[in-house]
Amino acid sequence: MNMKFKDLPVVAKLAIALTFFNAWVMFEEFVIDRFGYWQYLPFYRKGIFCIWDITSIFIISILVFAKWKFVKTKCFLANCKICLDKQ
Repeated sequence: MNMKFKDLPVVAKLAIALTFFNAWVMFEEFVIDRFGYWQYLPFYRKGIFCIWDITSIFIISILVFAKWKFVKTKCFLANCKICLDKQ
């Protein structure tokens, strides 16, 4: 039995969002902080919750909890892959 993502319970969607945020935190720790890339990111604070973390939470939330019908109605691109897949 196949289940679409939109049919999952909110708890499952929240767990998926937390998994993606955890992946972002690991990327911060193992790549950005370790190799010193934090020096080149504006407003990044090493080892402290910063605007980059807030932005990642915002983007992950939009991707996980977005109503794709709303996104499809607002799409203005002629050959948008998201809109073409939904038709």
